[in-house]
Amino acid sequence: MKSLLIIILTVVPFLVMSQKADDLKNRVKEKYKGEVVTPTNAPAQPQSANSVATNNCNCQKLNAEIDSLERELRDLQAKFISQKTTLEDLLNKKESSNASARTNNQTSQKLAAANAQYDQEIKILEQEIQKKLANQQPHFAMQIPAKTLYKASCTAYVIDPAAAKGNIQLYLADENNVKYRSFSALQKDIKFKSKNKKSLLFAMNAGMFTPTKDPVGLLVIDSVQLQGIKLGQMPGNFGLKPNGVFVIEKSGRARVVESNQYMKIYNNNENVQYATQSGPMLLIDGKYHPKLNRWSKNKYVRNGVGVLPDGRLVFVISRGLTNFYDFATLFKAMGCQNALYLDGAISGMYCPEAGMTRLNGDFGPMIGITN
Repeated sequence: MKSLLIIILTVVPFLVMSQKADDLKNRVKEKYKGEVVTPTNAPAQPQSANSVATNNCNCQKLNAEIDSLERELRDLQAKFISQKTTLEDLLNKKESSNASARTNNQTSQKLAAANAQYDQEIKILEQEIQKKLANQQPHFAMQIPAKTLYKASCTAYVIDPAAAKGNIQLYLADENNVKYRSFSALQKDIKFKSKNKKSLLFAMNAGMFTPTKDPVGLLVIDSVQLQGIKLGQMPGNFGLKPNGVFVIEKSGRARVVESNQYMKIYNNNENVQYATQSGPMLLIDGKYHPKLNRWSKNKYVRNGVGVLPDGRLVFVISRGLTNFYDFATLFKAMGCQNALYLDGAISGMYCPEAGMTRLNGDFGPMIGITN
C-alpha cells in the first residue's frame, strides 16, 4: 500500500508536467505559425532591420514562456516532494504503530500463556501440599519443591499451637538484657535454664530489627510490651501497608492480623502472650496484598508465618530467591487466609527435622519452639 501511494505521487506530477510542456509547445507553434525557421547549418541570409527586431521580440517572448513554465515545474516539484515526505512520515508512523501493536499483542499472548502455565503449576503444587498437610502429627517439617515458574523450593514447619502451648515463644534477650542474636546463643540459654531438660526443636527470625537488634515494630514477650506498635508511615517492606502482627494469645491460639485490626482486637495488648509486628501482609482474608506483583524481579530469600484453616501454624522459609507474590502463593496453596512476611535476605531457620541444623545467625527477635 505504501509503495503504491508513493508510485502514484511520483508518476502523476510528472504526467502533469509533461502535459504542461506539450501545452507550451502547442502555444508556441500557434503563436509563431508561418515564421520561417532557418536551419542552424544553412548559409546565413541577409535580414532586414524589421525582421531582426521581430525575431528578437519573439525570442524574448519564448524565453519568458519557458521561464514561466520552469517556475511552474519547480513549484510543482517542491510541492510534490513536500507531499511525498509528509505521506512517507505518516505511513512510517502507521507502520511503527502497527508493529508496536503486533509486539504488544505478542507480549500479551506470551503473558497470558505464562499466567496460564503459572496457574496450572500452582494447582499441582496445591495438590502436593494438601497431601502433605494431611499429616496429623503435632509438628512436622515438609519440603516444597520448585516448579518451572515458581522457581524457589521452600521448607515449611507445621505445628499445632494448642498442643504445644507454652513451648512456642518469642525471644530477644536473656535476663541480663543481652540479646541472643543467634540460634546458638538461644539454644545454650534454653538448655542452661532448663538444666538440659529442654532444647530447640525449631527456631526462626521473627520480624525486622534495627542495627542494634531491637525490633522495628511491636514486640510483646510474656505479656510485656518491649516495643510499641507502629502505624504511621515507615520505609522499606515494613511500611508496605497493610503490614501485620503475629500473635499468640494467652489461651494458646495463634493469629495473623493487620496492624490496625490488632489495635481493635487487642486493646492494650489484652489477652496477648506474644506478638511481633512486621510487613507486608502477604495474604489478607484469602486475598493477595494489593501491591504484590506476580512477575516482580525483586527476589530474595524470605521467611514468613501463616495460620492454616484448622488453626495450625506454618512457618516457611524459601531455599532460593523468590518475590513476594510467589511467596504469598505458597501460603495461599496451603489454605491460609492470612499470612505475614517476617524478613528477607538475612532470614534463617533451625529445623533438624528438615536437616537444617546450623545454629548461626545475627538476628533481633526470634521464634523458638522447644520440646
